Amino acid sequence: MSCTICWRTELASRFLVNCSAAGAKILLFLSCNVRFCIDFGGLNGSTWSRPIPVDFANTSKDDQYVSATSLGRYLLKDQPGQRSNEIVEMLFTDDIKPKAAVKMEGNVSGISNPGSPYIAVFDQQSQKSIYNGRPDNSGSFTFYLKEGARYDLSVEPETDAYTFYSKVFDFTGDHVPMFEQVDATLKPVVNGTELELRIDFETYSSKIAGYSAQELRRLARMVKGNANHKFLIDVSLAGYLSDSIKSSPDLTQLHIDTLHFTVEKQIPDTVKLDSLLLVMNKRDSLKKMETDSTIVSDDGYFKDQIDSIRLTAFKTIQIDSIGVKYTYHNDRTELQAKAIADYLINEGASASNLKLTHSARPEAVAEKRKTLVKIKVVE
Repeated sequence: MSCTICWRTELASRFLVNCSAAGAKILLFLSCNVRFCIDFGGLNGSTWSRPIPVDFANTSKDDQYVSATSLGRYLLKDQPGQRSNEIVEMLFTDDIKPKAAVKMEGNVSGISNPGSPYIAVFDQQSQKSIYNGRPDNSGSFTFYLKEGARYDLSVEPETDAYTFYSKVFDFTGDHVPMFEQVDATLKPVVNGTELELRIDFETYSSKIAGYSAQELRRLARMVKGNANHKFLIDVSLAGYLSDSIKSSPDLTQLHIDTLHFTVEKQIPDTVKLDSLLLVMNKRDSLKKMETDSTIVSDDGYFKDQIDSIRLTAFKTIQIDSIGVKYTYHNDRTELQAKAIADYLINEGASASNLKLTHSARPEAVAEKRKTLVKIKVVE
């Protein structure tokens, strides 16, 4: 009889593999008619997850599954080898592979009571709260996060007299670290204090991305809690692009310039035209007279004069002209800075305490193109 590896609902935990405060999966060993089965189960409250067959390792034979590695990446299976049975590693498929747990270890500094700040972690995509806590009296803290998500981590002071610390950790890639060190330094909110903000905008837009909600909340608290200070919001773009046509979806902005310039234009030269008219009238008068040798010879003379005047009967002048130049570009920094200020004002911050600056510059290296948001105490 062959047993199936599956997720089970009715069993309690027997052996733990890769368990942590992050809620990693549980590996269970059980006997099935004196045959070995391996079950994986996720416990949500008092309910186990729905069973899912693990077909990548099951065969029609009487399989025996021995264990799994501590990281939950490999299943250790007993199977026939060249001379006898041997233990082989089989990589779990992505759909059932247990999530790795990343140990987050850090320290808070810059304040007299390093154990007082609040530590919070949110899933950046869903905005779901993942962890809340405080450091110990020395400012040290430790907790775990599962791979497979982007996390917004923050350390906020008890009082508004200090800045906050925030950082985004991306654990969605193929190579997830097993350990992250966090050094959170909180600064007094005084003239000259500067803070880089984790605020992003929707693609090709000046609208603030929804996953920046936690950073905006922290910023609003700091600005409103320090109404005696003025703050400068600066948005800068490294990666300015422009074209005379909308050659890229990134070129969402349009700048129109009115151009004043002069052009050359030829107009009739009235003085020379009058001379031409006199010569032609004189020639016509002579033609009415009887033809003699002298008059005939003069006709060629008149012809040369007429041709010469005709060639120079126009003159060139300069005329003022107006044109329009269209420039499509991706500099949305002014609108982005205003979007942040509008949010703060809507949350109760004083508009008179906010100043805005913005800038954009080209960047040849694609990996270095980004929008950077900073806030600085200026008064």
